[in-house]
Amino acid sequence: MEVKMLKSPWVKFFLYSVLLAVLGLFFLSYLFYRGSKPREESVVANSDEPPELMLGDFYPIEGTSYLLAEIFNDRPSSYLGYESARWSAFGTGGQTRNLVFLDSDSLASRKLYDANNFFLLSVVPFPQKSSKPVEQPNQEINHVQWFVYYVVPQDSNKDGLLNENDASVLAISDYNGLRYKVILEGVLQLYELAMLQNGRLLSAYKLLDGRYTSLIDMQTQEIILTQPLPDLGIEVK
Repeated sequence: MEVKMLKSPWVKFFLYSVLLAVLGLFFLSYLFYRGSKPREESVVANSDEPPELMLGDFYPIEGTSYLLAEIFNDRPSSYLGYESARWSAFGTGGQTRNLVFLDSDSLASRKLYDANNFFLLSVVPFPQKSSKPVEQPNQEINHVQWFVYYVVPQDSNKDGLLNENDASVLAISDYNGLRYKVILEGVLQLYELAMLQNGRLLSAYKLLDGRYTSLIDMQTQEIILTQPLPDLGIEVK
C-alpha cells in the first residue's frame, strides 16, 4: 500500500512541490544574507605586484576640445554618467586609479597623476550638465570648466586596502586636468558638493574633529569661508 502511494502522481507532485519550496527558501535566505552585508569597493594597497590595469574609452568633456578616459582595476566607474545631477553617482561602481586627458586639437595627452597608486572615489565635472531640454537652436552649450576629485591617497587605517574607510582628500583642477590642487585633507565623509554662482563650490564634509561646510573659489582655488555644522549628538555617526 505504501509503495503504491509513493508511485501515485499526486504524491510525487506534492513531494516535488515541497522540495522546490525548501530550495526556494534557502535561495531567498542567501539573497537576504548577501544583500544585508555591506558591499564596498576596495583596492589593494602597497601590493608586491602591480595591479593589472586597463585604459577605458575616451569620452568628450562637454564644451571643450578635450576627452577623458579612466585607468581602472575592474571597470570604468564614474564618467560615463557624468551628466547626472547627483555627485554621489560618480565613482561608486568601479576602481579608478588614474585619469588621462587628451586634447583633440593638438593630440597632446597627460595623466592626472604620475603613478597609478590612488583610488578615485568620485570624479565630478562642474558646471554640471543641465537637465533642461535645449529650446533654442542658438542656445549656449554648457561647457565643463572644472573637475572635483574625491580621492583616497593612501592606506590611512593600515588594513591593506584603499576604500572609503580611509581618510580622503578633496581636490580640484581645470577641465583639462591642469592646476590640480588638494583643497581638503583628512576627509572622513563627503556629504554634498554644489556649484553656486560666481564659480563657488559648496562642500559639506566630516573631519576627525567635526563636520563642516566650506565655500571654495574655483578660480583662485582657495577656501574663502568655513563654518562648523551644529552638534548633531553622540548618536549620529
